[in-house]
Formats: sequence, structure tokens, C-alpha cells
Amino acid sequence: PEPTNNTEKLKDKIEKYSQKINKLLNQEGDTYTFKSAISTIHIDAFGDRFRMWFETGRAEDIELSQSNYNVNDIDKFYLIYMNFMYTFLCYIGKFNNILMIGLGGGQLQMLLRKYHADLQMDIIEIDPVVEQAASKMGFSKDNKMNIVFADGSKFCKTADKIYDAIVIDLDNLSSFDNFDFGDVARILDINGVCTINSCQYGLTSDDVLSSKLKPFSLTLPVFRNK
Repeated sequence: PEPTNNTEKLKDKIEKYSQKINKLLNQEGDTYTFKSAISTIHIDAFGDRFRMWFETGRAEDIELSQSNYNVNDIDKFYLIYMNFMYTFLCYIGKFNNILMIGLGGGQLQMLLRKYHADLQMDIIEIDPVVEQAASKMGFSKDNKMNIVFADGSKFCKTADKIYDAIVIDLDNLSSFDNFDFGDVARILDINGVCTINSCQYGLTSDDVLSSKLKPFSLTLPVFRNK
């Protein structure tokens, strides 16, 4: 029978999308769900490969992966934005510390640890449940990773450390509304690199994206992947 309300319709659509993705990957998978007061996070597991996505009340969001990787093949990127984020970090050469706003699934953190054993990472994540979900994917915190559960924009206002690199990896454009990119510039080394990722959630207007990031472009040079 047809679902009788919006919640049931959403669940029905999510189930259909899950079946579609399982079929595309040509293998059966398991799904784990983590809930907090902030978000609902789903982890799809296919053997050693895991995919994280956030539920926002739209069935199509199941196709928007926040993180996707194989913990036993951490160098392989399934999401194109990872190529650009890691490439820009390579411009620094040797760096001693990094500020990462947003933990996600933890692939970038583990990749950096693989090639920069002594790198000190300050990781700011607003939702503690994200770390639990990332751990399910294979993320493992070490003694040179300092995870602070706080709002990234507020952290930048009060931080008193200068960073060689800053990574801002947020779930959607609205997350930038409270950012003062002057604060970001203040704590970034003069020779440092800041790299940003944000999902547009279906926005097609270039003007919308540009308006969100305009304050940042007035503060620091911006190179953008289109």
C-alpha cells in the first residue's frame, strides 16, 4: 500500500535509494544510524568501504555522501572534493599544525597522519555523535589529534594559536552564515593555506555560492574548483 503520511513517504524513498545504491555497488550492505540533538547520521557499510551521509528530511540527500572511503585503502578518493582539498594542502610542504573545522568521516585526518606522523591536529566538531559515526567507518583518534566539540566559527574568534593550514569542511552553505573570515585569516600563518569544502545541496546559482563566500574572498585569495 502507498505510505499514508510524509514521514512514511520519506522512509519509503530512503529505502528505495538504499536499494539503488546497493545494486550500483553490486553487493549487499549494512546501514548504521547515529542520532543526536543536531543531526541524524547514516553509515552505509559495504565490506571495508563505508559511506557517511546526513539526513536532512529530503530523500535525495541519501545520494549526497559526506564521506566515502575504504579504511584499508585510505589513499583512494571516491569523492572528488578530496582531491582538491589534499592537493592544496600539498602547497605548504612541511607543516607542523593544522586546524580542521568539521570531522566528517575522518579520511582526511587519517591520510594526513599517514604522511605527516608528527602533525598536530586541532579538530573542531559541533556534534560529538559525528566522532562515534566516524569511528564506525574506521577513524581512530591518536595523541596528536585534539578534538574539541564546539562551533567552528566561535572557536576561530577566540583561538590564540597560529596555524600552518586550516581546513573548513562544512555540510552546507548555511553553515558559513556565522563565519567571520577575518577571524580565520587572523589565525592562519602568512604562508599558510586555507581550503574549504561545502555542499551546495542542489543550489545551481553561481551567484548564491559567490555571495556566501564573498567575505572570505575579501580576506584571502581564493582558488575555486567549479
